[in-house]
Formats: sequence, structure tokens, C-alpha cells
Amino acid sequence: MGNICNLTQDPEDLLPYMKILIPAIKNSLFDSIPEIRASASKALGKLSKGLGLANSIELLEWLNMNLHRKDLAPSERSGAAQGLSEVVSTHGDNFFSNQCKEIITLARSKDM
Repeated sequence: MGNICNLTQDPEDLLPYMKILIPAIKNSLFDSIPEIRASASKALGKLSKGLGLANSIELLEWLNMNLHRKDLAPSERSGAAQGLSEVVSTHGDNFFSNQCKEIITLARSKDM
């Protein structure tokens, strides 16, 4: 993933391939083997960085939704968390801080 993103200068060049890449990575995020989940989350982070934040919003929403689903196995929730952490960390300190605040607020509201 990193090499694909490094070879393109315009995020628009990657968009036609997302229908192929994203489902495979999403599937790997839910794998029962931790190493596969880790590799998939790193690939997702690199892909999100290459696409840019504007093109990663749908992916972030999917990760957040799966992070809070009650019907997921612990390994699947772990994959969603790993993927979210990689994607969030690629978009800078301000975005990271804002996402952390949102996650904490959502977690507190679900505890009440």
C-alpha cells in the first residue's frame, strides 16, 4: 500500500482502485490472526494518507461504526480499533486530538 501511495502524486489517481482494495482490507481487519489485522490496519493507514482526509471520511465512519458494534467478536473489534488508530494517526495532531475527544465522548455517553 505504501508503495502504491508513494507512486501517485494526485489522490484522484487512487480512487478508481478503491472498490477493489478497500473491501479486501476491511475483510482482513476482521481476521482472527493478529498479524493479519496489524498488516491490514497499516495498509489502511497508508492508503488513507495517500487518499487524503477528504477521501477517507467514509472509511472513518465505517471504522467508527464497527468499533462500537455490539455483535462483533473481540478480534473484529480489535481490528476496527487498529484500523482506526492507523487512519487517525496519519492525518496530523489536530485531527488525532479531535478524534480522541469524539471517541471519549461517545464512550462516556454509552456508559451512562
